[in-house]
Amino acid sequence: MADPKIFLTKIKNDEGPYDNDPKDAGKETVWGISRVEDPEWEGWPVVDNYRQLPNFPENLRNPEIDALVDKFYIKKYLTPIRYMEINDQDEADSLANDYVNRYSVAIKTQQESIGVPQTGVMDDATINALNS
Repeated sequence: MADPKIFLTKIKNDEGPYDNDPKDAGKETVWGISRVEDPEWEGWPVVDNYRQLPNFPENLRNPEIDALVDKFYIKKYLTPIRYMEINDQDEADSLANDYVNRYSVAIKTQQESIGVPQTGVMDDATINALNS
């Protein structure tokens, strides 16, 4: 079974703790979570508190933020693709990375590549085909 800690470490390394690029459609992001796309994320009030403290944004590298980020990624991205049910870590990570950017299109692409109906939903047939 795929280990979400491995994917979460990879995504955090790729995204970094903080960015606020006015040219980026996501604008302000924390570990890849966009305030524009995900304004309801429960971590935003915590981030806003850290902004008032010394060493922002480096102070976002802490267990409190880490736990909020992990919970968010697991709920929004890993659960819908049934990540923890996929046996091959690399396959699970690849699908998760694609799903972060393309949602159901990523699932359809995966389904096409393994020869199951392209529903865009990670169903039992898709999981079984991935794991066989």
